[in-house]
Amino acid sequence: NGALCDIDISGCYGEGLRAQLYPLGTPMVIDYPIKSDINDYQTLRQFFKRYRNELVPGLYTLRVSIKPGYILKHKQDIFPSWFPPNDISKMPTDTEFENTEQWWTVDNVGEIKILTNEINYAIITHDSIQWLDNVASVHQRKELYDNLIVETAIFYMASERVSSIDELVEKRKNHKGKNTTESRKYRRKNSKIAIEQECYAWYGVNLGELIVDKLLLDRRKHPKKTPLNTLYKLCINTLYGDMVSPFFKVGNVVVGNNITARARVLAWCMEKGFNGHQTITDGCVFDLNKILYPRYDRKINGEMTVGLYADTKQYNYTYAPLSEININQLLELNTQKIEFRNVDGKPAIKIIDVSGNGTFLSPEESLKWVDKYAMKHLQNLFPNLDILHQESTDVDGNKRIGLFEFESKGFFDTATFHGSANYSLAYQGEIKIAMRSYSKKKQLKAELIDDKVVLQDDYLPAEEFLKSLYNPSSVPRSKPYIKNAILKCGDYRRNYEKWHNTNAYPGCSVEIAGLLHEFSLSQFTFKTYKQYMGWKTEHERFLRKYGQSYEMFFMNNDGTLDFENMITTIDALIRDGANNFFKFCDKRVKHIYRNYKLHSQSDCLARVKALLTARYNGFDIADNLYGDEDFTIRE
Repeated sequence: NGALCDIDISGCYGEGLRAQLYPLGTPMVIDYPIKSDINDYQTLRQFFKRYRNELVPGLYTLRVSIKPGYILKHKQDIFPSWFPPNDISKMPTDTEFENTEQWWTVDNVGEIKILTNEINYAIITHDSIQWLDNVASVHQRKELYDNLIVETAIFYMASERVSSIDELVEKRKNHKGKNTTESRKYRRKNSKIAIEQECYAWYGVNLGELIVDKLLLDRRKHPKKTPLNTLYKLCINTLYGDMVSPFFKVGNVVVGNNITARARVLAWCMEKGFNGHQTITDGCVFDLNKILYPRYDRKINGEMTVGLYADTKQYNYTYAPLSEININQLLELNTQKIEFRNVDGKPAIKIIDVSGNGTFLSPEESLKWVDKYAMKHLQNLFPNLDILHQESTDVDGNKRIGLFEFESKGFFDTATFHGSANYSLAYQGEIKIAMRSYSKKKQLKAELIDDKVVLQDDYLPAEEFLKSLYNPSSVPRSKPYIKNAILKCGDYRRNYEKWHNTNAYPGCSVEIAGLLHEFSLSQFTFKTYKQYMGWKTEHERFLRKYGQSYEMFFMNNDGTLDFENMITTIDALIRDGANNFFKFCDKRVKHIYRNYKLHSQSDCLARVKALLTARYNGFDIADNLYGDEDFTIRE
């Protein structure tokens, strides 16, 4: 609860594209045999010592990992690790297993996780290096430079840049290099010597000047959420999508990685600087009265900001309202406060000063005030980052400081958050819900009444759950529901035995039974991949066997779930280094084993699934496993 603001990076991908050079030419690639155990990799420090003068901002990408067996002593949460699939060529897409019941058996997709004490196949770009040089703590910076190894790198060489298309064509036309490979024996060891002499000349085209500025200006001519506004937005986003696609000749992994990294570093600054909740792609929600400030003229760095929510000491920083005045004045006075006032049903802010007087802004002025001073706040906190301090122009040609601007989406007085991307935001009871994979349309709720499956057609599982988090110590358990879905090819293939004797085939609309699981593993930040896999394995085993995971250990006597206790307990275990729920528990003393139990709705869910199976196998529902049982739809 509080004076909450939902803030995004304005036109995130469009602005990212505007700032990006698109190179025409061939990049330099530093690589090694992928399956060899004897690759002599360079550390990040060694790589930059050798190539820094050849690296052009926005036109290089490195894949880096921590040295084998090394565990970071100084925590980080900006570099996401990638754990690749066994065979990248067979990687399925999200939509192929979106509605499958056996989602836990899906393999070969790889995983991306932010790990505090480990980095594996992370992406490093110009913005990452600026963060490392200017925001990381001294010890953090040294440790990462000396213990990250560069496993592959791709970059356009500064010395090979040309000033025109004609010069590029001429360079390529007159290039005399050759690629050679030969075997040589040196000190009784056979060696393979490969020399590549491609033409590495390149010419840079600014994507903003080429096309993006025109698209942004044309989009602005149409009101938001109108068809033409949406069309131009999709054109801009699809332009980025083509940049990272292997199916288009214009695809360029260097360009794609730099655009996303540029937004990712700014999103990190937003989450830390605003003390934001639940960053999703390019925005977060934050309390206008509780943003981050350094104490005693100290500097906010990348190590002290890991796990801010769990730090109760706050030696080097504090929280205070967003403000126009000097940071030191604000902390000294510590009396300014931001409150909401209602203007024709819309929230607006009033700024209470040191004397108790208020400055009243309209709803539109309030949003613009937050956008302006939120950017200034980050610029004060994080020096020497191009995303915040480089001179640039907006799409109209007006000069500004920084590559992006902010766009506050709205003000709210209440919010609940679940997992990594589910939330509800409300102002005076009017609520906005977002929960992945759950429709905003009403579903059929299934209940067992007098040993019969009874359906009600007024169930909103996501909305009811997120609203129930207003009282997190007593959350009612979710009920089974039936939703309509399109039968996907991947689901049909993986569950062939279930579908091949039915009248359903890929593309058909089918009914699927589901049950919302209150516990989500995605919201936690783990130290190492080993720790994450320990929790993931245990979590999935519980789901398969009991229809629920850690919920069964945190049930109240009245059958409700103590969600808050569950989350804080498990989070503390993960931060303490536990590899599973029972790591620090004595089962015999705590009698936890007595709490192993099926989900209270397991029987109802199983019966609904059996009825649906009977329906799709062409049986009369009256002849199914449950005798004369039938669906009853109750208004």
